[in-house]
Amino acid sequence: MNVDRLPWEIVETFPSTDAELLAQWDAAVESATDSSDLVRALTGRALALYWATQEDVLDEPWEDVAIRRTHDLDRAVAIAREVADPELLAEALLGVLYGTWGPDRHLDRTPLIAELAELRPSITDEEVRLRTIEWDVLQHLDSGELDAARRAITEFTDAAADTELVLFKRREVLWRGCLAMLDGAIDESLQINQDAISSTANVAGSPFSFQNVAITLAIERYLRRGLGDVVDAVRSIRASSPRVGANWDTGLAFALSEMGELDEATTLFRSLAADRFARVPRDLNWLVTMQLLGLIALTIDADDDG
Repeated sequence: MNVDRLPWEIVETFPSTDAELLAQWDAAVESATDSSDLVRALTGRALALYWATQEDVLDEPWEDVAIRRTHDLDRAVAIAREVADPELLAEALLGVLYGTWGPDRHLDRTPLIAELAELRPSITDEEVRLRTIEWDVLQHLDSGELDAARRAITEFTDAAADTELVLFKRREVLWRGCLAMLDGAIDESLQINQDAISSTANVAGSPFSFQNVAITLAIERYLRRGLGDVVDAVRSIRASSPRVGANWDTGLAFALSEMGELDEATTLFRSLAADRFARVPRDLNWLVTMQLLGLIALTIDADDDG
């Protein structure tokens, strides 16, 4: 059974799952012989459940599976607090941050991230420690505290200086690209993202950075030159990313609507809008996807029955 390591990347780097993996974590929950094993199994199952409804692993609505994830994670945290093992508690708290990422649970992350910072000196597992710092960075970026984000990125860089964990190889560079974009340094942001790909192309484990570059390029084109020359790239990414097909259909429809290609944009929009936007999952991409859909609706003058 492949449950020696918690599957963090299911949510944030390799967002997919399958029936076999989920069955392994179900079995781990059922066979747990002590509290520590149960905490890790519940956390692992919650992570494995994150994308399960989009891989046809579970024939259940996203909202129902979100309730299951929340139940497992709340139970894991409660048991971890009883065990009083700082590293185990850190894993459970990280599980809450990853496993409830998205609008399906309006979670105030600040107390959890602060508690992880307090636990950090007691954490010996390198990956868990780096992930606690990572959430500091994300929290500051989300709240617009750019100076604090820079300090957290520096802390992460120092902590990860000698790491051999490939999943963290591009983190710092991509964050600095985000900072440059937020500072309005568009050319710098684009160059940072492109350099991240070219300089670490042989490093496995960070496919999300390719989409990061594509999105940065799209922002630059939108602000300066128009979106015409990103349409083919969006079509290509859409073809290779069926799991997030609704998101890329939205991106394509937005680009087409901005170009004046309203017929195809309208067709895509109506497909996405069917059954009250049922194709758009309430995952971590939901907010930006719905915002773009609103902009598309304005451009194509969509009516209520579109």
